[in-house]
Amino acid sequence: MIDPEEVEPNQEIEQKIRAAFRIQDPDQLFIDRLQKKLTDRFKDIDQSTEGGNSRWLDRSKLLLSPLAWGLIAIIFIFSLIWGIKTLIPRVEPSRSTQPTPPPIVSPTAPVEPTQAEGVEGVINLPALAGTPVSWPAETITSVNASQITELARWGKGHLGQVIWSADGKSFAVGSSIGIYLYDAETFEEINFLASSSEVMTIAYSPDGTTLASGFYDGTVKIWDVANGSEVRTLDGHTNYVTIVAYSPDGNILATTAYEEPTKLWDVNSGQELRTLIENNGVRGMAFSLDGDILAITTFLGPTGNEKISLWDVASGQKLRTLERQSSGGSEDGE
Repeated sequence: MIDPEEVEPNQEIEQKIRAAFRIQDPDQLFIDRLQKKLTDRFKDIDQSTEGGNSRWLDRSKLLLSPLAWGLIAIIFIFSLIWGIKTLIPRVEPSRSTQPTPPPIVSPTAPVEPTQAEGVEGVINLPALAGTPVSWPAETITSVNASQITELARWGKGHLGQVIWSADGKSFAVGSSIGIYLYDAETFEEINFLASSSEVMTIAYSPDGTTLASGFYDGTVKIWDVANGSEVRTLDGHTNYVTIVAYSPDGNILATTAYEEPTKLWDVNSGQELRTLIENNGVRGMAFSLDGDILAITTFLGPTGNEKISLWDVASGQKLRTLERQSSGGSEDGE
């Protein structure tokens, strides 16, 4: 048996044995492990650096996109405009410290209607649609407010009643500013009868030569249809006129107003002939064919009853009353 201590070490044999059995030196093994750890660590650092660079490159691509450049340009332009406005000094408009003196107007002085230069000459105001008017020189104040006059009247106003003439060749339309006469065949405007009050009701005479109209101010006017002139004014009502009606011969005109009795007028003279005392709420009037009787329809608001009263035109006496109850029945009242 060989004592291992007595065997001299042979380096060449030891290396062959280590190589055959893959035996490493302890010191060399430590160095190899340390080198491997360092190598792995540096690989991790390189990979993280490469990832950071790629993310930075992605962000730089985003910033360099056309949309990003557009936003930058808009912000730059607004900043430039704001900077220019702050550099330009603001100029305040000059204001006069002296108050404007009020116009000198005498409240008791009469105001004459002004005039405007028309197409064919000087015309009196108020002017209708299509007419040029002059601009007033005075400012409206509390001193001259009561002296305001109408300068112009543009538009046709709101329309009311429409009636045909007896021969059917024309028709009349009442409005808030007057009466329009139209040709029934061409629908062209023949004439315009201007008024200062709203037209509430109109009626052609049987021969079509005159036209009667009732107004909101309680007046009744008779017009010449041919030339559009006012023949006469009938004053007798205080409330707005609701109905006007001609007798068959055209000599008598019946009128009634809101909550007022019916009146009979002589068309030729304009005189009031008589007053027919009737209950309020007149809804309609009509002459008989011979003109001797006038039928008046009234509505009794509180009871809901309706009645027709027949009146003798010559005497103004009530002849008969036909009343209809609200339940639908009818009876002869007188």
